[in-house]
Amino acid sequence: MFLLRPRPIFCAFITKGVNRCKPLPRVRSPTQNSRSACLFSTSERRNLHPLIWVLIRPLAKFSAVAVGRGVRKWWKSLPKDRKGVVITALKRHKIKWAFGIFAAGGAGIAYYETHLQETPLTGRKRFIAFNSTQINELSEFQYKMLTEDVGLGVFGNNHPVHKRVEAIAFRLIRANRDLKEIAGKEWTVTVIADLTQNAFVLPNGHIFVYKGMLDVCENDDQLGAILGHELAHAVLGHGAEQVSYTHLFELLTIVLVALIWAVLPTDFVSALAHWLMQRVIQVALHLPYSRELETEADDIGLLLSAKACFDVRESVTLWKKLHLQEVSDGEPQMVEWLSTHPNHSTRSAALEEKLPEALFLRQQCNCPSLPTTSSAKLVSK
Repeated sequence: MFLLRPRPIFCAFITKGVNRCKPLPRVRSPTQNSRSACLFSTSERRNLHPLIWVLIRPLAKFSAVAVGRGVRKWWKSLPKDRKGVVITALKRHKIKWAFGIFAAGGAGIAYYETHLQETPLTGRKRFIAFNSTQINELSEFQYKMLTEDVGLGVFGNNHPVHKRVEAIAFRLIRANRDLKEIAGKEWTVTVIADLTQNAFVLPNGHIFVYKGMLDVCENDDQLGAILGHELAHAVLGHGAEQVSYTHLFELLTIVLVALIWAVLPTDFVSALAHWLMQRVIQVALHLPYSRELETEADDIGLLLSAKACFDVRESVTLWKKLHLQEVSDGEPQMVEWLSTHPNHSTRSAALEEKLPEALFLRQQCNCPSLPTTSSAKLVSK
């Protein structure tokens, strides 16, 4: 709904007369150096903490249900003559009601239009409700919650597992420091000693990798592909976009929820309609939007990995391998339209189409030559 066709991504990395791969100052990881000097920046206007909006959301939903249900009960309790008086009064002021509706709609459109931003690198227009300070505050809160939750279940900075992940992460960061979205963050790495197959990057630069993800990746190139994808989410600002997207839809559906509970005859019918509305919105809007962002992160992540001289063909190998594992284990293939992510076969096919661009970018960065035989071909066989 809010996604526009992006401009060619490759142009952001290969621009005539601009060398995107020129040597950059070495970036020290947190274990090599103490906290880096603070970057000077002007203060932004103070805004409400985004957690307040997170807490307000369920309260607003509950209020919409309560108001709608209250209106229905009030209407049912009115005598027939009183209902006629109310209907007559509403008709008499219909111009005022129409003006109010149009004014509210105009204010909503203005709010949406004034919060449109261009996605870095792709140029896609998207709605962003929160500024960078608010998102960083939310990210820092998430970071504290996560570190408290995992406690001592992390690999220390001197552990070989941590050093391996940190080396790969900072190899990607150093190679892409020409992007202000990477240069402007203070990056950290946390490796969690858990077999969950997951990795993610918070918008403010905290990288989390689970041990289970390391077991999936056969080599550094495959782990570089995973981390490139996760870094791409941070570079593209997908965290702020997802929070803003949810915020916008909550605002749009509050009135609809109130109407459902006000108009439908019983609580059971209202609750069923409310549940169906949520499921339809999830399948028709939220899930496709999430898959679109994952695909965008795959595309950009591939190019970030190429600039860091990883063998980008290994990204295709990884997703093909995961798809074949599903088939060999007899697991039913994920129903893509019911998922937040494209399925493994879709991702491998899409990445394979992007390989020529990524390999050309890798060549432009004076990376070492790759062997002629790709492991992706071996996996396919």
